[in-house]
Amino acid sequence: MLDLPKQVADSIEVDINRSFCNTEGVQSDNLRKILNTYAIVNPALDYCQGMNFIAGFLYLFLQDEALSFAVLREVINKFEMSTLFNTELPMLKLNFYRLDRLISILLPDLHSHFKVSLPLPFPTLNSTQLKLCCFVFD
Repeated sequence: MLDLPKQVADSIEVDINRSFCNTEGVQSDNLRKILNTYAIVNPALDYCQGMNFIAGFLYLFLQDEALSFAVLREVINKFEMSTLFNTELPMLKLNFYRLDRLISILLPDLHSHFKVSLPLPFPTLNSTQLKLCCFVFD
C-alpha cells in the first residue's frame, strides 16, 4: 500500500472529522478511503479542502466507494477542477470575484450591506454557506 505524505493525510483527517458527521449512510472510513485513493492516484493535486464534500455527496447517493472515487476523478477532470483545488486557488478566487461583481450589479443594496456589515471582505465568506442560504430562500 502506498503511503500519503503526512501533511496530506492530516488534511484529509481534519476535513473528514468535520463533514458528514451526523449523516446516515456516510462513514468517516468511506470518505477516508475515497480521498486517500484520489490523493495517491493524483499526487500532483493530491487533496484540497472541499473535495470531502464532493466525495461525501457522491458516496451518499452511490453507496459504493470505487464508483464514488471514479466519479470524483471524472468530475475533477471533466470540469477542470484542478484549477479550483490547488494551493493557489486561482479558479476559486476568480469565482469569488465574479460572484462579488454579479451581486454588486444585480443586487447593489445587498452588496452595500455586505460591505458595511461584514467584518471580512465579501469574497472571503464561506461560499458554501452563502449558496445554501440563497438556495433555501430562492
